[in-house]
Formats: sequence, C-alpha cells, structure tokens
Amino acid sequence: MKPFIKSLILSLSCIAIALASLSAHSSSWEETDGQFFINGDLAAVKRILSKEKYSGDQLSLAFNFAASSGNVALTQYLDSLGWIKACNKLRDCKPMQWASMNNPRPQMVEWLLSKGFKSDAESLEAAAVLNLPQDSTVANSFAVVKLHCNNDVNPLVNTSYHHEGKKIVQPSVLESLSARLNSPSQDQGYALLHARARAAEVITTSFMKAGLCKKGAKKSMWFDDYLNLVTASRAGDTDLSKANTYIAANISKEWRAIVENYLMNEAVAIQEATQRLSMLNAYKTASWLERCRQNQHCSVIDVAAESGADKATFDFLVKEGYPLDSPNGSGVTPLAYATANAQLGVVKNLCESGADFRKTTKMEVYDRSIMSIAHRAYSYTWCSALIDAPLPKSVKDDILNRCAYEGGSIGSPQTGVSIPECMPGKTCVGIAFPPKGNETQIRNLKALADIFDYYKSGQCKAPNKALSCNANTKPYAVLIADKVQLRSEADANSNKIDTLPFGTMFEVVDSNRPCETIATREGRWIKVKVYSIPLRSREEYINMQGWIFDSYVDYVPTLEP
Repeated sequence: MKPFIKSLILSLSCIAIALASLSAHSSSWEETDGQFFINGDLAAVKRILSKEKYSGDQLSLAFNFAASSGNVALTQYLDSLGWIKACNKLRDCKPMQWASMNNPRPQMVEWLLSKGFKSDAESLEAAAVLNLPQDSTVANSFAVVKLHCNNDVNPLVNTSYHHEGKKIVQPSVLESLSARLNSPSQDQGYALLHARARAAEVITTSFMKAGLCKKGAKKSMWFDDYLNLVTASRAGDTDLSKANTYIAANISKEWRAIVENYLMNEAVAIQEATQRLSMLNAYKTASWLERCRQNQHCSVIDVAAESGADKATFDFLVKEGYPLDSPNGSGVTPLAYATANAQLGVVKNLCESGADFRKTTKMEVYDRSIMSIAHRAYSYTWCSALIDAPLPKSVKDDILNRCAYEGGSIGSPQTGVSIPECMPGKTCVGIAFPPKGNETQIRNLKALADIFDYYKSGQCKAPNKALSCNANTKPYAVLIADKVQLRSEADANSNKIDTLPFGTMFEVVDSNRPCETIATREGRWIKVKVYSIPLRSREEYINMQGWIFDSYVDYVPTLEP
C-alpha cells in the first residue's frame, strides 16, 4: 500500500453536484456539520438534528451524504424523521446514485431498494466508474453493479431527459463506459491504483457487453473469476493459463492490454525479489511484456518505481526494451514516481542508470520539476504526521490551518502545495525534525529528506553533459545548486546582490543573452526576479532582481499550482 493514499477521493461529478446545490452558507455547512453525514456519524447527526430541522436542498444533500457513508443505521434514523418522504419530492435527492459512486456501498444500495428507491442507469454507471480504488472499493463496485443489473437496468438502452422543453438523449451506459475506456486518462501520479481502476472498468464494461447485465446477475461468477486472477498475480503464480483463457474468452481485443498490464503491475509490486523476477519471466514467455511495451496504458516500470523494486527488476525491464527515463501516457517518468513515493533506493538506481532529474515531468495536468515533487511529497507527509501527533491544541490548530491550505493534507503529495519554509530534514512550522508520527510516516520523511539531499548534492547527473544552452528557456526557473551568486550585471565580476540557496525560485525576465562557458559550464546569463527563497520571509527578497548563470537552474513552465 502506498504511504500517502487518502481513504476517500470524491469524483468530479460528485463535487459538481454538491457545489451546484450549495449556497455560501451551506458551503460552510458542508465543511462542518456535513462531514458528520459523510462519515456516517449517527450520534453527531442526532445532536445536530435535535437543534435544527433540515428541509429543501440542505435535506437533499444531507441525505445524499448519509447514503454515501454506507451507514444504514444513519439512514434508518433519518427515515424515522420522514426524510425519505421528503427526499422523494426533491429533484436533487438521489441517494441511490450517491450510494453507488466512489466507494459503492452494497448494503446501503440493498436498503434503499427495500425502501422503494429504484436502480437506474445513472446509478449503474456511477458504480462502474472508479478512481484510484483500494481492493475493497473494486469488490464493492462489482457487487453494486450486479445489484443494479439484477434489478433490470439495461445498459444497452439510451436514456433521456427534458431540458427547457427539449428532449435530451444520453448515450447508453455501455456506450459511455466504452468511450471512457477508449479515451486518454491521467493516472494522477498513482500508477498501480490507476491501472487497477481501468482494469476493473474493463471487466465491468465487458460484463455488460456480453449481455450479462440482467436478472440473475447476482449469481454470475464473472467478477469472482477475475478477482481470483488478481490474487494469483499477487501470490506469484507463474501459471498464466487461467488468465490467458479468461482474457481471451471475455475481453475484447482492444482492452486486453489494460487487464494484462494491471495483473503484471500487481506482480511487479510483490516485495520478494526472486518471486517478482519469476513472474516477469513468465510474462515475457507469454508475450505480455512485449504487448504491454507497445501500449500507451503500460505502467509496469512505473509501478516498479513507486513500489520500490530492486535494481535487478529494472535491469530486466531495460533488456525487454522498457525505457528508464521516458514519460508514460500520463506524462510521468519513473523517477517522478520513485520520488513521490519516498523510494530512495529506486531513485539512486535510476540516476545511476542515466535518469535525468532535470527533466520536467507531468503530475496530473501540470508540468513540474522533480524537486517540486520531492518538496510537495515531503510537506504532505510532514503535515500528515503532525495531524496525528500528540501536540498542545494551541500549537496543533495553527499547524492544521497551515497544512490544510498549504501542506496539501486535504489533497495528496501530487496535488498539495509545498510549505515554502518546510525544507526536508529541517525544523518546520516550529516542530523539529523528525516530528512524532507513525513508523511509516517517519520512515518516509527521512527517505524524502535523503532524496532531497541526494538531488541537491549533484549525484543524480544527466547521462551526458548538462542541458544544452541552446535548449528552450521557460518563464520560470528553480535553482538546483547551492550558494549561487545573484549578480548586478550579466558578468561574473559584477557586484554580488545576494548568495542564494538551493531551491530558490525565479521569474525569468530576460533570457536573450548568447551562450558562453564559465568554469567548464555551458549556459547563458538570464535576468531574474526572485519568486521565493527557502527559509526566508518574503520581506527579505521582495522586488529582488539580478542576473544568474542558467547552468545552475531548472526551467519550468509555471510555478503554480
């Protein structure tokens, strides 16, 4: 299990529904009392409703949240207050859809069915769509899909609704899911979880395509047989005959590589090195590795990086034609996965094999430097540790506020914004390194601090020489060396404005100077405006500008987010 995974990730559709229904007042409710409904906290909800009566949009959203929690005791209590009767009169009260999305809740769906709510196409599709799922989420998705299918939802039929007097025809569930599988997708920096989601969606979509989504679906072994293949992959079972038979019989050719990729991902994540190599040899013999390498969905080497595979695994994959330093379909490099997941050993192996940490990489839709990813992951892990630490309330409240809005504790190491003064291995927000936390958090913090120092030391070098001076410059730059002089003119003998530390960020003002060589380093002088300096307050460098030699920087297209 990756160290940074959040237990619940709301889908974009879920967020859109909530935001569309909320006023400024109820947005505050969503962040406070609404959380008790989301978490299924029956005792807290009883306290709230003893003081306030809900109605209209607020009741609708609260009941939707309660359904998504999976706590049937909570919805039973709300039913005793007449909420189901009220819900049936509200357009946006759709508990069946909310119980079916994100982490589908089979028991809640069954209870809602018993109370007269109907399975529908929207709920079926919601149950089938997954986002970075844990194992239990996949199993719940399959269970809820079977429930809706068993209740006569036809995934082959188009649905429609009326809007402003016009009939709007929507594609069938099967068409929507097929289009989703055939479209490019971003792994959000989580290679294994993304592969798991796409493979599960293939299995569900193929189930519908085979005409099995109908009465009697609950008895089907389609999903159980697939989950058995996953278990076999994790156990290191090199006999691929059952997997080959299942995939050939049940999965369309266009999607087979997605399933093969995921099963290989699970095997690559095996911690026992000998077992992992045995599985890779089996996949090589069965031509799975060759097919995967030619497919945009292939993430075998990425999962090896994020899960901490040994050098022998990477050597094997390189011999099979897998590049060590190329971005995948989501634009993410193996070095980025290893960095974000605190895999110091993998970082060193990749660097020693020629990976270039100066390359920018994608994280979600953003171009980021490897150093930015390291810093964000560190801030996120630091905040996660402090949230659980036994600190005085006055200290903790300030830290929680800082972490929630800057440390990314409400997001992920990939999406959170790093705390500027939180330098790896140093005191951060008044707490000495390492902070108190669980064993995994502290281990990851120490590994990330070591990774940061490793990059900072210059040991992770480009395979040849430094980036060519003729390469394109970009609007922003990050200092990748320590104690670099900011000069008053484009001349090494001009006045020194300041000595800048590793990690200083700049806005590039002028990059039109010719290339030259200084102390064997090829580059050009660029005029910059200082954007931020680690461990310094903004007042110390506001409006600071000067010239710097660009062989000491990484160019990046943006410093936000």
